[in-house]
Amino acid sequence: MPSMHILQQTDYTNLEEIVKRSVSESRFKHSLLTLKVAERLAQRFSVDCLKARVAAVWHDYAREWGSEQILATVLDSNRYQLQPCELENPMLLHGAAAALELEKYIPDIDDDILLAIRWHTVGSVKMGRLGYIIYTADFIEESRKHITKHEKARLEGLESPEAMVLEILDDTIPYLSAKRKTIAESTIILHHQLRQKLMAGYEK
Repeated sequence: MPSMHILQQTDYTNLEEIVKRSVSESRFKHSLLTLKVAERLAQRFSVDCLKARVAAVWHDYAREWGSEQILATVLDSNRYQLQPCELENPMLLHGAAAALELEKYIPDIDDDILLAIRWHTVGSVKMGRLGYIIYTADFIEESRKHITKHEKARLEGLESPEAMVLEILDDTIPYLSAKRKTIAESTIILHHQLRQKLMAGYEK
């Protein structure tokens, strides 16, 4: 069984420097703002804060790549099973490409960090609680203009990361449908399972 990497603060510092050199100023700012929310959520919900920082600062590492580079990177690795909508719109795979690049720097990094990064675009039941935190933080960081400051605070105040993601999907799925956008199968499955899980909890 391969050994797992014991994450250190120096790992985060090094990765932040790599991201800063590799993306635009606005993209780097977004990553740091996502990190701020991810740290708050990780602390609140007893998720490893250093893992949250690493996943947050790295999640958009490949966001400014072209579609051809993203698709080539992901297909060459053969690491991830890809969905039809991701192949149709390779930009949805920038999380997968970023996860693969992170493994080059830290080959034995924990899978939960990689899965959080890989799935932050469309969501998946595989993303885990760390993934829910990154997904939410990416959606509500302070520079985002698609929802109000009040709505961001309300979402962040919900009782769990699962509840936050469910509410985001409750809005996102109808929006995508109205725009006639293909919805990833993993998104639909995640939405269904979170709704079932939370409703079961409410009924107890």
